[in-house]
Amino acid sequence: MRHFLANIILVLDVLMVFGLVLNRQGPTHRRFVVDCLEEIVREHFHFRYGESDENHTMLFTVMVTRDMSSPAYEIQELLLKRIHGLAKWYQVETISDGKRHEFESYTDCSDDECQHNFIVDFKSNFYAIVIQDEDDFDDMIEILRNSDTFNPRAKYLVYIENGGRDYEKVAKSILRKMWEKFVKRVGVLIPVTLRVLKFYMLNTQTAGPYPCGSNITLKEMDRCVQGRMETIKKRYYSYKRMLDHGNCSLGVISAPYQPFVINENDGFEIDVLRTIGSSLNVHFNITIADNLTDTWGSKDENGSWTGKLKYVYDDFYIGVGNVEVGLSYVTDFTFTRYYHMEPLVFVVPIAHYVPKWRVLVAIFTTKMWGLCIGVILCFAIAFWLGSKLGKETRSFKSFGAALHSSYQITLWHPVFKQPLTDLTRVFFLSMNVFSILIASAYTCSLINYLTNPIRDHQPTMNKELRDVFGRIKYQVGGMSRYRELFNTTESEKSYDIFKIYQTAEGENDTLLYWLQKVGESEDIWTISSRLVANYLIEEGDSVATHPNGEPKIFVFNEKLMSYSVGMLVRKGHPLLHDIDGVLKNLVWGGLVAHMSRKYIMAIRRSKARQVDDGNYKALTIDHLQGAFALLVMGWILALNT
Repeated sequence: MRHFLANIILVLDVLMVFGLVLNRQGPTHRRFVVDCLEEIVREHFHFRYGESDENHTMLFTVMVTRDMSSPAYEIQELLLKRIHGLAKWYQVETISDGKRHEFESYTDCSDDECQHNFIVDFKSNFYAIVIQDEDDFDDMIEILRNSDTFNPRAKYLVYIENGGRDYEKVAKSILRKMWEKFVKRVGVLIPVTLRVLKFYMLNTQTAGPYPCGSNITLKEMDRCVQGRMETIKKRYYSYKRMLDHGNCSLGVISAPYQPFVINENDGFEIDVLRTIGSSLNVHFNITIADNLTDTWGSKDENGSWTGKLKYVYDDFYIGVGNVEVGLSYVTDFTFTRYYHMEPLVFVVPIAHYVPKWRVLVAIFTTKMWGLCIGVILCFAIAFWLGSKLGKETRSFKSFGAALHSSYQITLWHPVFKQPLTDLTRVFFLSMNVFSILIASAYTCSLINYLTNPIRDHQPTMNKELRDVFGRIKYQVGGMSRYRELFNTTESEKSYDIFKIYQTAEGENDTLLYWLQKVGESEDIWTISSRLVANYLIEEGDSVATHPNGEPKIFVFNEKLMSYSVGMLVRKGHPLLHDIDGVLKNLVWGGLVAHMSRKYIMAIRRSKARQVDDGNYKALTIDHLQGAFALLVMGWILALNT
């Protein structure tokens, strides 16, 4: 009887051990789970400067369940203690109901009311999310999405206590929900037995020419047995593994917009796409929509997008082609990280050639000719007044004679007699020095002006839009979206342009339409991307050049402002953050600037080839039309006198 009771007690002790220690709520299971979580955090949540989004501060966010009676609550308490033991690596915060630590705060009081505001200094680099079941996760993910520290590019570790028998299905469901929030670097740890836990991630690789993201599968990355991961050194969160998409295909829509997009194989942004595709192992199917207008499209009465935006929204295409970041598509679309800053400049008609018969006059500007005439008159008056102070030759006695002598000296022509008085001689020598300098400058420019085509004054600066009285002396027109650049009452000059700014409607609201209009007019200015306008001239496009290759337009170097160029994608695009990550490295590494420089240097080389080779040409009667014109005018004046 005694032995029987002893056996009963032994059995009860064993059952108690299994019931209190080795069940899901027992300390052994909790220790195994926390050991697994700590090992993943310690081995894989290492900070790298290159993986930080905007700063170099490590923030570890732990999202915890609010159900104090659940087993997950006890696990998270132990995990927090372990993480605080690693606090030298991280700045740790906990979130349970959307409230979070305030890194910097201030109180603003006005009208007897005070409002407490906080400023978030940085985003999270790492997340640990401890939940009881999938319903608990749905609540947690909403808090996560609205959190000020939400960072979809961070590393995420999710532990779910109650996965049930369909634990793989639950893990895949959680990972897909994170995918929909653009989070890809996420792993789910879920218990299979009391001693064994499995670690899952999504396999996003789609081999072959299939649409990207069309075959997302669940992949078991590792197992944790009795608190130890089987493969300690395995890189779960490797960027290389995450960014390899198995040569899947992705559509790209654009219109020809040289040099950003020249054709399916050439162009600045085509080069950027090709580099992104090489980094992500993605094949881009590029469609050049020649039959579509320059506008991207709009929403129709049925709520559907038209034009190129239809492809971007319905088929998850990427829109490229000098797309300006900030266009009002925020309801359904977003932009990638911008990768190029393009200056906006004025484009004006090219100045006409000066007729040969007045080339001699064109050597000096109107102001310079006015200065010369003023000097002649001033010295004539000086000669005449100086002659009154003593005995002087008749060449300077009368004002007419003094004016004649002053004119002769300016032309570097000898006078009849030199002056006698000291004061007149001082004026005479000064006049000679001036005439030598003027004649030398004029003569040095004469051959070049006679042998080469000379244009009238060419506006080259923004301030030349106005006359000396500040009034606008040219017409200004362009694409409608640029009109708002001048809609500011803070600058009266800008608002004056806004009031006279001309726009076109429908299919004519394009850059090519306005460049052609400028090339065919004499008094209208427009606004353009500097790179686009210069490239059209360099390529000899009919919009910007005459049939003989001569330019119709002149592109200012002085910029009005710069705009950011990025790629247009639908919100929730599965590759958005991968593309952003590659663009970030390309921009910081200077590779994008190198790609754009390829087209800028092509323009510069073309301009350099157009410079005169320096060979002098023999003068012909055609070159000397101005001289014969002056001779004929002299004969006419002589006959009239």
